[in-house]
Amino acid sequence: MTAPHPAARHQLQVAQAAWQGRVSLIEEALNRLDEAVASGDTQAVLDGAQALQAALTQGVQDARLAVGQVLPSELLQRLTWAQQRVSSHQTAVTRGRVAAERALSVLLVREDADSTYAAPQPGMGGRVAAAYR
Repeated sequence: MTAPHPAARHQLQVAQAAWQGRVSLIEEALNRLDEAVASGDTQAVLDGAQALQAALTQGVQDARLAVGQVLPSELLQRLTWAQQRVSSHQTAVTRGRVAAERALSVLLVREDADSTYAAPQPGMGGRVAAAYR
């Protein structure tokens, strides 16, 4: 097997350096989001999520341009770790949304006829109850 041409080798090194920078940006955005979530600062969470989305979007665009390039295993491991962290955030957001929906459904009782806490509706049951008053 022959060694790659110097220009091709240089191009590969430049591409890998660009990937190192891109992965670092993704990791930094994840770190800021972690800190924002831990602090409970809503605006910081929104800003962190937007920064992460921008970094991931740019990463996807770079990945499309880099089709066929080989990434070092260390870089692939970092990307895998970042992917796991993003999944963890998605799970936490989903759990938070479900918990908020449950709390709101208890606090804001709907006035449906089928609701357990709704006022009795006039009908056979209401008439029967009125007969015993």
